[in-house]
Amino acid sequence: MKRIRFSFVVVTAVAIAAGVSHVQAQGGTTSAASQLRRTLEDSERSAFGQVKLKETPTKQTFDTVLSKLAQESFRVYITTNLNSGFNTNDFVFSVAPLDRKSIKGGKWQRKLTGSGQSPDAVLSYFADLSGLGGRQVVIARPGPDILVSLTNVFNCVTNIPFGSTTTNVVCITNIIVGVPLFDPAVTGTVSAVMWAPIPDFLPKPGVANFKQTATLLLPGGVPPSPAAKGQIRLSFNNAKGQSVLEVRATSLTRGQVYSLWLGDSATPSVLVKAGDMIMKQDGSQARFVRDTKFGDPLPQQVPFLENLSGRPIAILDEFESPHLVGTMP
Repeated sequence: MKRIRFSFVVVTAVAIAAGVSHVQAQGGTTSAASQLRRTLEDSERSAFGQVKLKETPTKQTFDTVLSKLAQESFRVYITTNLNSGFNTNDFVFSVAPLDRKSIKGGKWQRKLTGSGQSPDAVLSYFADLSGLGGRQVVIARPGPDILVSLTNVFNCVTNIPFGSTTTNVVCITNIIVGVPLFDPAVTGTVSAVMWAPIPDFLPKPGVANFKQTATLLLPGGVPPSPAAKGQIRLSFNNAKGQSVLEVRATSLTRGQVYSLWLGDSATPSVLVKAGDMIMKQDGSQARFVRDTKFGDPLPQQVPFLENLSGRPIAILDEFESPHLVGTMP
């Protein structure tokens, strides 16, 4: 599995729990779900999984399930920042280690349960799981070893001869290098491999489902593929937390390599490459798809498709000439 290491500062409940607002359950059953995505945007499909959260008047569950996740030592975290995409500089709450169910299938799970409140592993941060809405669940491996050098200096003698500016220091020094015992006041780092945005809790999550389409158009001037046609398809299944972005193009000039570009989040007029397109029919047909069901991240690691709405979109060749253009619905 391809992955990239991102550093998170781990913040303990002792340091910040007092500043977290708790959202109390309203007496009915509400739930939220999301699918885990890779933190490396252009990586090949490998690991995938889902986070399911549910509140009832008597029980609250936090269930994380993954498949095809290789190696060892993974843990569940929750970001402290609200309503943002994946950010390597987020502070995170430590929740619990994942339990590996199958080495061959790379299957992991951790199901946490609380009676009338958040599970104990989350309770220090949020009284109810609905407080996680707008945050992100992160699956991470251990960061680099944190070695601390302790220096004990003693028997130092300073001799300053009369009329001299020279200082002679005589010391005996013991240097101890090791890993410190756990201290709630000490922070560390972890390396994120997958993440999932948590939508707001709803009594019926399916009411937020949607499907949208938009047509791509030829660019102005002399288009390099005058017969080209294209379409954008978006779908969101809130009950599963599944987002799908698909772009198809036909009648492109054959023999070229095409890629999809989208407006940047900070400066929409600046296009950022989302990825190469899959080509068929000698390159006259091209397809780009991101489906979180398979662990695919959305372009620029946005949490939801709606975060791409209104941004310009273009299919470019390797000479960066636009063949089709449009606007994200």
